Amino acid sequence: MTNSRRIGLIGYGAIAKVVMDVVHRHSRNTMITAVLVRPGKTNTIELPSGCQVVHRVEDLIALAPDGIYECAGHQSVRQYGLEILAAGIAFSIISVGVLADEELRNTLMENAAKSGARISIITGAIAGVEALSAARFSGLKVVEHKVVKPPQAWRGTPGEKFLMQDNLREPVVLYEGSAEEAVRRYPKNANVIATIALAGLGFQDTRAIIVADPSTSSNFHYLKASGDFGEMSVEIAGNSLPDNPKTSMLAAYSVARSIILRSGEIII
Repeated sequence: MTNSRRIGLIGYGAIAKVVMDVVHRHSRNTMITAVLVRPGKTNTIELPSGCQVVHRVEDLIALAPDGIYECAGHQSVRQYGLEILAAGIAFSIISVGVLADEELRNTLMENAAKSGARISIITGAIAGVEALSAARFSGLKVVEHKVVKPPQAWRGTPGEKFLMQDNLREPVVLYEGSAEEAVRRYPKNANVIATIALAGLGFQDTRAIIVADPSTSSNFHYLKASGDFGEMSVEIAGNSLPDNPKTSMLAAYSVARSIILRSGEIII
């Protein structure tokens, strides 16, 4: 496997385990060489041969020169992103909501520009991002993204105060306004909103709607956009990962696709 691409993962939770399995089964010339985790958090028996567990980002950088993929949440981007990019290593992010922090986003971009590294945004649980990004160059005027999840998905968030009634039977709008504020209030549920904002009109001009719906067990994303290019509408009804109900199954497969795509003979 001398010509294989070497990839590192940050985190080894539900997303990373799916990524590891899919890449191992579907890519002939990509090897995940290391995972970065906190001490005591990973059972190394689960890892394939040739993949190491490391506890320092310096060791991950040394073992994964072709790219590092974040699968561990917003804090891992803040903690490791600058050092990875300063080392000239391509850095791919699934916890996109963290980039609503303009200061962090600019600092990451500056480090990438200095070293020649590239920051990649993993699209996660939504479709239509490429079309939206293309429409940005052709008179994009309106972008709206609505997230609908069951009430239990909003426990521990500001929206929980709207869900105190045990007999909740109708959908409740928890938030409506700018994507910037949506990501600030609901950081753990707003990665898709952040992705849409980055691809289209930005955080201030993208409209976000967050809804709790007791009649659904799925996570719905509704994307609407219009402008000189025409109109587009995308609807996704996504299932969660069995090992982590708060995480979309498509998010994990999106990371795996990104890794496999870069090592394939054709890009699509």
